[in-house]
Amino acid sequence: MKTIYDLLKQGPLVVGEVRGFSSEIAQKFDKSDAKALPITFGVVKINIEQVGSGTPLIVSIYPKQGDEPTALLARLNLERGTLVAVLVGKSESKDGIRKIVTSPDGIHRLDEEETKKLLAA
Repeated sequence: MKTIYDLLKQGPLVVGEVRGFSSEIAQKFDKSDAKALPITFGVVKINIEQVGSGTPLIVSIYPKQGDEPTALLARLNLERGTLVAVLVGKSESKDGIRKIVTSPDGIHRLDEEETKKLLAA
């Protein structure tokens, strides 16, 4: 529980169980300049189910410029059913689905001891 308490000191926090994840590369176009090259960026999307309420959430993580989203996903070492704590950078609800944006360092995998304590409460 120490990890959760430390993360709460940093800001709003969501704890959930991983249901799925993917990494994508997207392009965005500058509408003010028709001749400009598209801006390419990566995104990691993680579907989680909030502990307690079971609410589905989509967590988006935008890696730093030059980092590959697949490398970030491998570094997070996520598996289906893993409990994670996510620091909320931006939250919105669109079409009945809650979406959260966080930084690459804003998602933390909870260890077995913390998972047991949290699920027992």
